[in-house]
Amino acid sequence: MIGYPATRRSGQSAPFALAVVLAALSVHVGCATAPMPPTVAPAITYQQKLSWILRLEDERILRDPAVAADTAAAVPVRQKAAAAPAAPVPPRADLVSLLTDADARVRRRA
Repeated sequence: MIGYPATRRSGQSAPFALAVVLAALSVHVGCATAPMPPTVAPAITYQQKLSWILRLEDERILRDPAVAADTAAAVPVRQKAAAAPAAPVPPRADLVSLLTDADARVRRRA
């Protein structure tokens, strides 16, 4: 081969091999997976909130009893330390909480 010496010294290959191993390790470490994003509660739309207000006012109740019963049954009385984080609580149809909503249209309607 042209430009390649016929004899190699064993001392020259050690730094080259070390450089290759370090480069491979740095590429491998750089490919680590990102942590999972935290679970976020779904955003409630303006239309959903208004439908809650109209339904609750039509039934003349402050809170949806079906949703309150579902959330109470889902949470056990004694809970041991869970390995996985708890799922976010589903939104409740509640006129009192809608009175303090961030959207002025919803506060005015409730």
